Amino acid sequence: MPTTMKTANPATALGASSAAAQIPHASLPKAATRLLGLLTRLKIGTLTLHAPDGNFQVFGTHEAPFAALHIHRWSVCAEVLKSGDIGFAEGYMAGDWDTPDLAGLLRLLIANRTQIEGAIYGHWLGRLVYRVKHLLNRNNRSNSRFLRVVAGRHDELLVGLVRRRQNAAHGRCPKSQGAPRLAHGQHSAG
Repeated sequence: MPTTMKTANPATALGASSAAAQIPHASLPKAATRLLGLLTRLKIGTLTLHAPDGNFQVFGTHEAPFAALHIHRWSVCAEVLKSGDIGFAEGYMAGDWDTPDLAGLLRLLIANRTQIEGAIYGHWLGRLVYRVKHLLNRNNRSNSRFLRVVAGRHDELLVGLVRRRQNAAHGRCPKSQGAPRLAHGQHSAG
């Protein structure tokens, strides 16, 4: 059962102030409420979750291992429920959440993997969308041909840009001229 921390303990050492109130579930987005519900299933260790408004809630056994999670934007909860661990990682990179001990947090979540499976693997629809995207990005003949054409065109433009910069550095062409534009299928002189 989640509780509010009122006394000093290892969770307080991870950043929970003893004066904060429990996270008010009534005012939370639906995804945040659902994710907090998943966290009530923790069977190993203790997670102190800090909300954007400064409130916090403690989940788990109140025994080691201890971890803290600081949520800066509740929108990360919807991403985690939709995309699982990918959404969680993208939220970290976007600054939607942080932690004083990333390795410790990940160890705690992995230890509770079966209890919070829905959050780790995401909603079935999110998993389906990622699978379809992966299948569409497979390296097949048509994708390879397309990528070769794009890479070749990119190389042509890059060579033209390098030549333009070299010429400008040697005073051979005015800087106001744009990069050479090549018609489709046209190659720069080399």
